[in-house]
Amino acid sequence: MSFFKSVAFRCITVLLALAVIFGGTLAILNDVLYVSPEERTARAIKSVYGVEMKYQTRLDVDSTNTEINQALTCEYGTINKIYEIKQDGNNYDLLFHTTGFYGYNNGKISLWVKVSVNFTTEQPTEDDYKIDTVILASFEKQTLMSKFTGDFYANFTVDLTQEFIDGKIFTSDKYDTDNIKNIITGATKSANAACNAVNCVLDYVWGAN
Repeated sequence: MSFFKSVAFRCITVLLALAVIFGGTLAILNDVLYVSPEERTARAIKSVYGVEMKYQTRLDVDSTNTEINQALTCEYGTINKIYEIKQDGNNYDLLFHTTGFYGYNNGKISLWVKVSVNFTTEQPTEDDYKIDTVILASFEKQTLMSKFTGDFYANFTVDLTQEFIDGKIFTSDKYDTDNIKNIITGATKSANAACNAVNCVLDYVWGAN
């Protein structure tokens, strides 16, 4: 029996044919399912606002522009994206994608944090900033995320008044009497990572004034 009539040859032929078919299918699906960075950004912003919004990019770690793709780091975590969304008059929103460190098992939690900037003077002051929306984006190594209710995220929606500018941050430590408590019983470490994600935003706002 020649090799070309053998079972081995038929098996190789079938495998090669399958490889070509599956390879071609994957290539087609990759093109069809590809989502551009711009589309991902538009979807993310829509998930916060409920509708599509026009925006300007201040920071985006996924950008190919080297002037805006460097994450901002602080002692609490990193800010990965900042988008400016125009509102009425001089007012605008700053939408942050921020990651807090030091969660359970040294994991991380990422949030979308929307800060409204409303002012009537030439430049905004610390009293013109307000956190008005906080949404979970993703998490790493955290096992008790079901404990995170809407009330926990709502506790972050505050005016960034002098109380915060004086150095107060959010904390999940019930014994911390110097800062602003936001605690989840039984998930203290995970709550700590979420608090730190918001603390990155506070750090950014403080630096802007």
